[in-house]
Amino acid sequence: DIFSGQTAATQLGHQFSFISGTHLQCNGHPKTLPTQCIRSQCYSALGADFTTGTHVPSASALSNQLAQTCGAIFSTVGGSPYVAVLNLGQGHAASGTNGIGGVDANGNLSYTLPIRISFVLTNDGFTPAIVDFVSLRNDLLANSGRPVTLSAYTATGAYIATATAIDDHPFTLSVTNIGIHSVITTVPVEFEAAALDDFTFTVPTASPTNALPINLQAQRAIAVSWASESNRVYQVQWAPSLNTNLWGPLVSSVVGSGGTNTIFDIAEPGSRFYRVIVLR
Repeated sequence: DIFSGQTAATQLGHQFSFISGTHLQCNGHPKTLPTQCIRSQCYSALGADFTTGTHVPSASALSNQLAQTCGAIFSTVGGSPYVAVLNLGQGHAASGTNGIGGVDANGNLSYTLPIRISFVLTNDGFTPAIVDFVSLRNDLLANSGRPVTLSAYTATGAYIATATAIDDHPFTLSVTNIGIHSVITTVPVEFEAAALDDFTFTVPTASPTNALPINLQAQRAIAVSWASESNRVYQVQWAPSLNTNLWGPLVSSVVGSGGTNTIFDIAEPGSRFYRVIVLR
């Protein structure tokens, strides 16, 4: 169960591992020397039951806990603003015992919903960032026989590249391109597919533009507006229900204009609730 941030031979990245289903550790190492790691605990999570439809407890929810340590924020597209850390067990997980899966709007495990991983700068945990390499592995059972796709996008939501493999054998999906701000994993909606593991990426760096991912199809978007103060930094968060304390970021950050700020969200099926918090 290793999610890692790796770099070219001369740079250091982050490698984070789920240990014995309970702890996630962060390690820095050159990509060319993967066995020489500097380990330090950065996050604790209880691996949830990996059965489809099982309710995911808050202790197993992974969203922005690794934003300032490793520069990654996790969410489920069309579901909850987090993913599930799963206790797959030895011989099922690609490494160790854990993997991740999607979570639907009701807080239940779903392998059919896409997972989104967005990159941010680790110095504040919310400023949009970019990487130039991302990879992941499927679980070792690999028995769905369906395609699993990894797609990469810019900070403005423009498509960059895609890699696809059939979930009938252990595989690694990877995309390489300058300017990757987020990746999304997808499977055919009518089929269950793989739990994911060994998430690897280069060190997130500042985007050459501070463009935020906004959906410009107004007829299919929700406008979120609020009165802002000049130079204040805000974060718009969302949740599928008001009966939860698990809110996820819609975008990493927005600088106040001194007037009305507005961002847009894709109109997904089901209910979505929004709130705006002041970061600084």
